[in-house]
Amino acid sequence: FNPRHASTGGDGQLLEYVGSTWVLRDVAERYASRAQYLTLIHTAAEKLVSDRLLLEEDIDVCMSIAGERYDAALEAVTQSDGAQA
Repeated sequence: FNPRHASTGGDGQLLEYVGSTWVLRDVAERYASRAQYLTLIHTAAEKLVSDRLLLEEDIDVCMSIAGERYDAALEAVTQSDGAQA
């Protein structure tokens, strides 16, 4: 059981994901932009649909959650960097 805090981008989340969220300090280095990250998520979601592991109608909510998590990760890194300065 992993309760989600609003600062992780999971507030009000309806889908159940197993595991914990780790903020990757290099999120900005791994992905050229938020748009590139979301394109990769969308491609992965489409693959899950074709493998019958995700419903097509759930892609939008997955994209929304992914965007919130991306934003939360960047914000956490920014706040952490500010606290260390």
